[in-house]
Amino acid sequence: MKKSIKGKLMRLCAGVLIISCISIFLRAGTDQILVKKMHLSNVITNTILGDDIEIGPLRKQEPSIAWEEKYPFAEKEDTEQATVTSKRQVPFMWLSGGIQKIQNGVKKWQGKIEPWTENHFWQYTELIRISNAYQKAIGWDIASLHGYNSVVTLPDGQLVAFNPKTDVSRKIQSITTFANECNRLGIHFVMVLAPSKIARSETDYAGKLDFSNQNGDAFIQGLKENQIPCLDLRDGIEREGLDQHALFYRTDHHWTGATARWATGYLFDYLNEKCGYHANRALLASEEYEEVVYPSVFLGSRGMKLTLARCTPDDFSLYYPKFDTSFHLAIPSIDLDQRGSFDILYDMACLDFEKSYYQRWAYSTYAYGLRALISIRNEQKQDGKKLLLVRDSFANAMTPFLALGMERLDTIDLSYFTGSLQTYIQTERPDTVVVMYFIEALTERDDLPVHTGLFDFR
Repeated sequence: MKKSIKGKLMRLCAGVLIISCISIFLRAGTDQILVKKMHLSNVITNTILGDDIEIGPLRKQEPSIAWEEKYPFAEKEDTEQATVTSKRQVPFMWLSGGIQKIQNGVKKWQGKIEPWTENHFWQYTELIRISNAYQKAIGWDIASLHGYNSVVTLPDGQLVAFNPKTDVSRKIQSITTFANECNRLGIHFVMVLAPSKIARSETDYAGKLDFSNQNGDAFIQGLKENQIPCLDLRDGIEREGLDQHALFYRTDHHWTGATARWATGYLFDYLNEKCGYHANRALLASEEYEEVVYPSVFLGSRGMKLTLARCTPDDFSLYYPKFDTSFHLAIPSIDLDQRGSFDILYDMACLDFEKSYYQRWAYSTYAYGLRALISIRNEQKQDGKKLLLVRDSFANAMTPFLALGMERLDTIDLSYFTGSLQTYIQTERPDTVVVMYFIEALTERDDLPVHTGLFDFR
């Protein structure tokens, strides 16, 4: 009898697994072939895909473009080989290169499997919501420290994820090499480090559960020892005695638009003092803007992991200058080329209220989100200054405000830019290069299409 029950349970579990796998491939095929390739949209495709095929920021939104044709890598560079191995260590370099390529390929696909499965698992979001509702009902509030869903709710309701201690020596060396190359070309360079929610003073977490600040401290110290200019925004927060939690969206890891505007002021000060800019800090004052608030529309990346069963959405604000502005905005990957006032720097399509919280990603309203290359010309600022910002998603909210400070601002995100950054710099000749990364980027991604990480500046 017991064997019979056990056998039936095993067959039931196997059946559920098979059905789940079929649903993933069915939904993936429908999405990739019928919808994207054949442009079909009907009752059948909508039924198969359901409401949760797109889950916020997990789906890449940047169309593919052959940047490497316009900005090619040098012939001596192997665009798939980031790790330089000494010939003394490996006598058969062709074998080492082949193994490294295989390892890079495995890592790349490992990084894709989980979000790909989430986007195509039938009713994935609803299942996660039910799971979180059950955990809330039984008082189960335990998360693994560094796993994918390791979201922790702090006493004030802020959602955070703890970061492990990381060896940042290679990143220090990458920045140092890149900065020296910029200096050789007569280009100013500065590294800007954006903070996370956990402050250095929060000793209950910092250095015990979360090591993002320790990683950041080691990184900044290494840059200073190598005499690389750096701007640590945590210093400004501490000097002004700001509540670090309040600088961020409660359900997300990004800072708010108001915080991004505040941070831009610190960068303006640096550019004016060290790089000969004349950026007007007064243009960043809060009284110079009209704030438009969209109540409860933004469920951040960490809120999506907990779902609405365990958290509520954030308010989302956009800021419009009360003074006159005129910009020329170009985003080649989406064939966008237009002129207008400050509001053209916002992608209002990201505030599509007909989409669910799990499909809508309001943060990408700022500067059109994650894009390989954005070029903004300030037509009211004819000072000849041309700044390149190498950035991650934290600069989304900063980009519109930063564009007020110079004649031309270009931004590059190495997550999507497949060309050579060095060729871009040699071709476009910015007078200043700023690299700005979120402190948690020190636990670097290694699943990027060409650049093997955000610190691969080839």
